[in-house]
Amino acid sequence: LLGLLFLFCAINAHGRNITLEDITGDHITIHMVTHTHDDPGWLITVDQYYVQEVEWIFYTMIPILADNPTYKFTYVEMAYMHRWWEEV
Repeated sequence: LLGLLFLFCAINAHGRNITLEDITGDHITIHMVTHTHDDPGWLITVDQYYVQEVEWIFYTMIPILADNPTYKFTYVEMAYMHRWWEEV
C-alpha cells in the first residue's frame, strides 16, 4: 500500500503522474529520498537547535552510511553541516 501511495505521487519522465496502466511486469522499484528541514533560530537559538536537534543526525548517519555503502545522505542546512565538520 505504501508503495502504491508513492507510485501515485510519482512523476515519470514525460512530466505526468504515473498510473497503474503505466506499470508492466511483476514488480516496481521505488526510490525513497528522505529530507531534513531544520529551522535555525525559529523557536530556540541557533546553538540550542544544533545541540538539541541537529548534531545527533550526523552522529547517527555516519555509522549507518559506513555499514551500507550504497546508501546516500543529503542535508540541506550547510551552516550546521559546516559546524559539525569543524568540530569533528
